[in-house]
Amino acid sequence: MKHHAKTIHQLKDLIKINSERIKDYQDAIDCLKGERKELSIAYSKMIEQSLQFKTELENTVIIYGGALKDYNPGSIFEKWLALKDDFKYQNIDSSHDICISCEDALLKAYKKLTQDTDIDRDTRELLDKQHQKLEKYSCEIKNILEEYETIHS
Repeated sequence: MKHHAKTIHQLKDLIKINSERIKDYQDAIDCLKGERKELSIAYSKMIEQSLQFKTELENTVIIYGGALKDYNPGSIFEKWLALKDDFKYQNIDSSHDICISCEDALLKAYKKLTQDTDIDRDTRELLDKQHQKLEKYSCEIKNILEEYETIHS
């Protein structure tokens, strides 16, 4: 387990980030107040995606012998949280900005982690797969938001 201690901690950061992402998208849906159904549906997809990612990451932590309850945030989570805390949900437009910024930060966290040479092949493949799905969904959200801004500007 000592060999995997760093990886376990990094995976726990991603688990925590995905948990926060779920809350953020739920807050964004609440901020929509029933408006913009297409955006609400897209945000719901992001929640489902993070639930799936969380489960996959938790399973990997357990396989490595890590405990899910023991967690002190690491640098990956702290950097993501700092960015997230710069924004507040004030209206629909601010929720758009928050979602885009959080997606960008999440993509950077995954990219940084997949470049870590201490991560084994199976974990790297899992993270690469999740990163690719994140990129796809992030582009989808950005396109929906750009359409909205074009129509309402």
